[in-house]
Amino acid sequence: MFGSHRLYAAGPETQFFSKLNPQRLALCIEDPAWPRAAVASLMSLELAGQPVVTLFGSSEQATYDFLKERSPSVAAMLESLTVPFAQKRGKAGWIEKTPNHLLNLYQIRTLWPDAWIIRIMRDPRDAALSACNLPTFSNSFAANIYLWRRWQDAAEAFMKADSKCATVRYENLVVDPSGELGRLCTLTGIPFDPAMIEFGAAAADVSSAAETWKKPVSGGLNKDRLFAWRTSLDPGLRCLADQVTHEYLIEFDYENQPLVETTRKGFWMSERYVERHTPFLLRQLRRGIRWLPVMNPSAADRIIDQPLYRSFRNPVLLARLTAGRLAHWFDNLGFRTVSRKSGRN
Repeated sequence: MFGSHRLYAAGPETQFFSKLNPQRLALCIEDPAWPRAAVASLMSLELAGQPVVTLFGSSEQATYDFLKERSPSVAAMLESLTVPFAQKRGKAGWIEKTPNHLLNLYQIRTLWPDAWIIRIMRDPRDAALSACNLPTFSNSFAANIYLWRRWQDAAEAFMKADSKCATVRYENLVVDPSGELGRLCTLTGIPFDPAMIEFGAAAADVSSAAETWKKPVSGGLNKDRLFAWRTSLDPGLRCLADQVTHEYLIEFDYENQPLVETTRKGFWMSERYVERHTPFLLRQLRRGIRWLPVMNPSAADRIIDQPLYRSFRNPVLLARLTAGRLAHWFDNLGFRTVSRKSGRN
């Protein structure tokens, strides 16, 4: 929609921060032969098996020529994709949309202090169901609902504290696009452009040939996609989703069930873990216990998942990991166990 605006261009997902970690980006900026390492890193980016640089209509030489005129910086690297893309379309501004950049908001704000960050909030049950059909996500609904929770938890404090952040409910956008876009334009100081409502022409810019799941983008808004979970979601999984995302369902005024009595937190509950232990999580819910993921092992009631980092070698944490797995084993046998701490809500 914003890519259809007369002032802004929106290209495909860059996957920039998700695929170029801070260490690699630092090496690019410190490279004495700037921008050689930066160009090599940009050329390594792929989206659905396609070079991102090519999707932006650029080339290795064009990227090099752009960067050699800029001082070494991470911002310049991303802008070597977005700025020429916008200029070719006669537009002054650019927009970047990669969903998992929710995990990099502090870094993004440091690099672009004046940028607006807009989050689209969709009913998490619909979001998790949709993700099951995407090749980059698990085909497990439970795993995707836990991933949704982790991403939102990672972004929530930033979104609430930052003065240049906005959230729009997907459902409101579908039902009243003019109203929601008008609100966002007023908030961001961008003049409203009626072309944003008729955004089909920009679909080719934001999606690529290999991303077949994005074909509906060109078809416009579809109210039939709203709240699909009501007719296609197993009651047990609906209960799991409601409990895992409860706080966000309340905050964003989505239909929800009452919260269970006890909340426990596990480190870090990866997609693979949830896939394997969904029956355990459902049994715990029937006992009035929900498990939420946390990324800090010291904040976890149990360390039950494989440590995220190779440097996870602290003897105390390893002991807690062993104890957590033993407790999990007993739980799966049907015994009741008491974790280190529990919380009542």
